[in-house]
Amino acid sequence: VAILKGEDYRKTGTSPYFPFPGGSFANGGAMRISPLAIAYRHASAEVLRDAVTEACMSTHVHEEAVDGAVVQASAVAYCLEAGLSEGSSEGPGGVAGFDPLAMLHQLIEVSHTQPMKDRLTELIHELEKERHAHHSWRAGGETKVEAGGDKLIGEHAAGNTSADADAAGADADADADADADAAPSSGVSFEGQMMSDVAALKRILSTHSRPGSGLGFQVAAIDAMPCVLYIVAKYGRSDPMGAIYRAIGVGGDTDTIASMVGAIVG
Repeated sequence: VAILKGEDYRKTGTSPYFPFPGGSFANGGAMRISPLAIAYRHASAEVLRDAVTEACMSTHVHEEAVDGAVVQASAVAYCLEAGLSEGSSEGPGGVAGFDPLAMLHQLIEVSHTQPMKDRLTELIHELEKERHAHHSWRAGGETKVEAGGDKLIGEHAAGNTSADADAAGADADADADADADAAPSSGVSFEGQMMSDVAALKRILSTHSRPGSGLGFQVAAIDAMPCVLYIVAKYGRSDPMGAIYRAIGVGGDTDTIASMVGAIVG
């Protein structure tokens, strides 16, 4: 309304148009920024941040809101580049170039606020713990069993020689390193997987609380982005459409979280 009345858009995100000091720390800027990432997918991190800041300025000037939008835009740009890596310069690529952990480390680098960096670092730790819990591995000649599952890797697996087990273990390690998707163990229901995901997100969001925000309603950018990126990293490569369903299943600000997941995995 203020802009329609002729006010400068560079001022409408602050007092008196926005009642809180520093402006809104909410996720609205990040929610709508994804189209900009397409236009700026080849830009440097600095140029992308400047463009994001300008695009969000009319409503979101708080440093955490801008950081959230930068992280979302950078994730979209990363996936665009990863998707094209197997194809021609403008042709269709594939998912093989998508490395969730590499993306997350890159997003930490482009973040400016410590709460966002802390959240993304904790997100990586959580995904690494899940990867070790859900993937089979061989250590010290012992047979290891996938958590809750029926895969065996080790020299005692039926029909495997020691050399076969070594090769299988190496393949599993390579798969785990290339893909942070923690594929659900067989026999675990969708509801059980969602309960596990929600518990993980509660741990990730356990610090840096913001008024009116949290896992119950992720209005703050520092709450929204970890939820988005957890789902993307865990399910985006193996099941993009399912990732959107799972984003809805987390609850809270479902339309925002799911739309941002969709923008990245799309």
